[in-house]
Amino acid sequence: MKRNFLSLIIVGVLLAGQTPAQDASKPAAAVGTAAEKPKQTQEELEETFKKTLTNATLTGRWCLVQDGKTHARQRDKYTITAVNKIGGDMWLIHARIQYGKKTSPRLCRAGEMGR
Repeated sequence: MKRNFLSLIIVGVLLAGQTPAQDASKPAAAVGTAAEKPKQTQEELEETFKKTLTNATLTGRWCLVQDGKTHARQRDKYTITAVNKIGGDMWLIHARIQYGKKTSPRLCRAGEMGR
């Protein structure tokens, strides 16, 4: 369950970087204007992704549901210490997970999500 949660977080971070479709009611900027940003290369995008996630901390809450009963909510915290591309769309995420009174280092492999 924790692995799925981390995968969802990563998908959210990736989707947050996408730009929405242009509003058809607004005129498009003329080609070659100063307002245009140069398009980033794949390498630049991947470096931005690594920098964004490295040393990031994600916090939240969870609760155990057992026999149809919800137990008390608990806090959890994911601290991503490093992110490395291991090939193709695959990334290795080095994280420290804290939940309840437990702290546990984890290596999570993420990639090819949604396929």
